[in-house]
Amino acid sequence: MRSLTRAAGEQQVMTDLVNTLLAEDLFGITTRSELHTRAAGPSSSLAERDEASTHLLRFWVEPGKRFLLIPITPAVTQPYRTSSGAVIEVECEPHVERPLSAVDFLQALASAASHEGSVSRLCDELRLAAAQGELSNGALDTLPAPRLTSLLDLERWAAFRDRPFHPVAKAKVGWSEAEYRCYAPEFHREVTLRWMAVRRDHLLFGRDVQGRSPSELLLPEPEARAVMAAMEQAGLSPADYMALPVHPWQMERTLPRELQPEVAESICVPLRVEAGGYVASSSLRSLAPVGGGGRHVKLPIGIESLGAIRSLSALSMRNGERGQQLLHQVLMKDSILRERLHLCDETVWFAFYPPGSDWWEDRPRHLSCLIREYPARLLCDSRVQLVPMSALAQPGTASHAHLFTSWLARRGQGTASRADVLELFRSVSTRFLGLAMRLLRHGVLPEIHGQNVLLVLNDGEVDGLLLRDHDTVRIHLPWLQEAGLSDPHYIVKPGRPNSLYNETPEALLGYLQTLGIQVNLYGIADALSRSYAIPEAEFFRVLGSSLTQAVDSAGFSVGARAAVEKALFQDPEWPVKMVLAPLLGRSGPAGSSMPSGWGKTGNPFRRMAP
Repeated sequence: MRSLTRAAGEQQVMTDLVNTLLAEDLFGITTRSELHTRAAGPSSSLAERDEASTHLLRFWVEPGKRFLLIPITPAVTQPYRTSSGAVIEVECEPHVERPLSAVDFLQALASAASHEGSVSRLCDELRLAAAQGELSNGALDTLPAPRLTSLLDLERWAAFRDRPFHPVAKAKVGWSEAEYRCYAPEFHREVTLRWMAVRRDHLLFGRDVQGRSPSELLLPEPEARAVMAAMEQAGLSPADYMALPVHPWQMERTLPRELQPEVAESICVPLRVEAGGYVASSSLRSLAPVGGGGRHVKLPIGIESLGAIRSLSALSMRNGERGQQLLHQVLMKDSILRERLHLCDETVWFAFYPPGSDWWEDRPRHLSCLIREYPARLLCDSRVQLVPMSALAQPGTASHAHLFTSWLARRGQGTASRADVLELFRSVSTRFLGLAMRLLRHGVLPEIHGQNVLLVLNDGEVDGLLLRDHDTVRIHLPWLQEAGLSDPHYIVKPGRPNSLYNETPEALLGYLQTLGIQVNLYGIADALSRSYAIPEAEFFRVLGSSLTQAVDSAGFSVGARAAVEKALFQDPEWPVKMVLAPLLGRSGPAGSSMPSGWGKTGNPFRRMAP
């Protein structure tokens, strides 16, 4: 009999899988099941081991013969959740119990529901997520407890949890075990950039390139000269060609396949040089210089993650340029945002773009680079610490305290008491929601999940936010224009839905409710709840207070405020971003956008009300 105790990688995958299935009601897991209290539920010796659960969900696979038993407990973001990920299959005659793996569980549900689509692709990703999650946990065991140290150390810490609550977030499809150990940010290994010379008439440039090349911007002078020497050795003139950095995995695995015609015609010429030592940040594609510095480089990598190929298109960088320009305009109109909200500069980029291409072609997306520059005034101030919000979503373990413990100690609160933890969470959520609401008042909302937003700490206090990755700065045009701002004229595919332009304020607010609260802030609350044994409802009481304060201080018009308060506090339902249903609905190879969809869940603040 398989033990209920699983390897940590599989445990996390299973927990996220069960909770996502419950939230999305896939295969009728909630509507077709029976709900029992533990005392009155079916007898199960294995279920009794899950002491944290208060209820049991019974799903009949074969009525009268075989059922699944899921220990659950009431929750805030959805009616019920599991904390252990335990799922037990029970044969009735003779009585036999066995715990299921994530793959066994998914296959049993699909079979019972006569699901016509294939689940094999998702099953493969679940297996890979568990295996690569286990590799990550091996790296985690070698680290000291997290502390407020360098940004790179905190980026590494953020990578362990990855995208909170997504069952296959850890799966990087296309990497072997050795490649995962080499390139995943958890392992913090230095990679040396490769270089590809590209004919200048096949390139597009960002607004602020101003004649500079990537090697000039990214490399110390001796290494920049080595790249130029490699071009000379290949017989290439800098007047006709420019060298672009390439991730080493991309150079070896993706470009020989995708750019074979251009390499054959010497439009793209691989250079015999390796220059530039970098390490991966939590986002995989964004690399930071080993020696430190404010210029990071974002590069395409042809692996699949979250159901999408991690390529990098000229379209996303051009729209990012326009999104950044819009954010600067907002800052000029709002003194509080101007003081508290900081932006990385992402207007220097280079993209392979053959003549006659269009913005939506796939092949050019595999050769490009964006140089992200962090604000010098933040990097040069010894009192300032940058903390990716995603780093706070990694829970403490038996050998590592949560990051809050060292943060509280730095503030002179060495005991990490319940009150201290909740108060520090309040300071994080109040600053985050306060600035997000002020942006929303102008009809603007950036991509605000935890990987894109960094807390700016000043002597340990949350002073502001730093935004990066501006390619998805969403807008609601009527509110934008009422604020005296102009349409950024994003490039969108005619006749296709897009998330940049939102027809209603509720649609724009939905991204705050989902990515900002249900993923980012709730990811932190979940980690804190698990680390310090504080019920999640207490964090949502703090969130409710912070959200009310943010709405009060944002400066909404009477009508806009009424719409926002109704959506946040009065409507019985909130939007939720679906993750598993879109993955099950895939057909054909992965594209460059993560499969997604919208559903509904109960309003967490109404669920908490008496």
